[in-house]
Amino acid sequence: MALTPLVIFLVHSLSSTTGTAWHRLLHRCICAVWFDRVIVTGSLPKEGPLLLVSCHRNGAVDGFLLHSVHPRLEFMIAGRLVRQWWLRVFFSGIPVERPQDGKADNSGSMAQCLQYLQHGGALCVFPEGTSSLGPHHLPFHSGAARLALAFEEATGRLPQIVPVGLHYEDPGHFRSRVEVTIGEPLEVSSEGRRLVALKNAINTGLLTVGTNFEDALHQEIAERAASHTNGSRYHRLKAWEGSVPAELSSRWQRLRHGSREMVAEAPRSPLPLLLAPLALPGYLLNAPVFMAAHVIARRLAAGPNVVALWKILAGSAAAALWMPLALAGSVWAWGPKGAVAYAISTVLAVRSRNPLRAAWRKLRWLLASPAERKQIREIRALLTQPNHA
Repeated sequence: MALTPLVIFLVHSLSSTTGTAWHRLLHRCICAVWFDRVIVTGSLPKEGPLLLVSCHRNGAVDGFLLHSVHPRLEFMIAGRLVRQWWLRVFFSGIPVERPQDGKADNSGSMAQCLQYLQHGGALCVFPEGTSSLGPHHLPFHSGAARLALAFEEATGRLPQIVPVGLHYEDPGHFRSRVEVTIGEPLEVSSEGRRLVALKNAINTGLLTVGTNFEDALHQEIAERAASHTNGSRYHRLKAWEGSVPAELSSRWQRLRHGSREMVAEAPRSPLPLLLAPLALPGYLLNAPVFMAAHVIARRLAAGPNVVALWKILAGSAAAALWMPLALAGSVWAWGPKGAVAYAISTVLAVRSRNPLRAAWRKLRWLLASPAERKQIREIRALLTQPNHA
């Protein structure tokens, strides 16, 4: 009988496509484990109808992140993500059919979104439709503008429309950092066709909170420059959005791939080497979880924008199976002390900002030739200067 409320809770969560308490809890836990730090600049309205329009970068992880930041959010979501019960364990939202997933009539979904807003809800839409980690925004679709216009026609006013940008330090890697940039509520021009004015305002808002670069090389240099700041990653990226100095571009193209990584990530402190032995037991004891996440993501991820998602899905499933067994084994072998030791080592592995990877970068730096280190220092000096290009 004691399990009855839990069973009812799970059945309700998996039978509904829209967000439940389960999804709010799960997404918050996923972000707490996956990210080392979530930095939020700006604030969202706490009440009233809210239409959040977000840049789309890192697949469904964008939704997990935004839901953890603002639990009141509901999402317009690709219908294929909530068709099966096992997908609804992780995903929730008002399903719509995208053109690439097959043609369908979305009038019912749009009506559901409109009704949700009319009841004072907070709805998140990704106007790009799909995600990309590339240098440019994908084309913005007009669905969000049409929804805002329908709300205005029904109520005589617009919902609060707020643009959001997502800036990942290292999108596909465990324990990286991310900055959520919340823009100001949009002001919509009263001139011209209303739908065009709404779409233009949304596009401008997204361009303001997001970043656009000329090409992949420009983006790579800007992201390395952004790694050399203790302040806002977004502001650092925007400072490099215009162009790259010719000298820096030339030097960068002559660097080999391994050296480019060390420009951003080679630790100057020996701390990672000291922390690595403390975190290593946790990684070894939970090796099946980390291996499952890595192998499945490598095999199933169709592009870099879904690597993190596959790691999270596979790692979560593996952890749900492995960790209870490992905990029970620790108790069987060493008693309560074994359980405590397993728990502490696991927490150290998760909360130490991936010291094994940082230690590897430090060793690569120490093993690099003097000429290579000199070249990297010179590049790093150029990256830390203001961009005057």
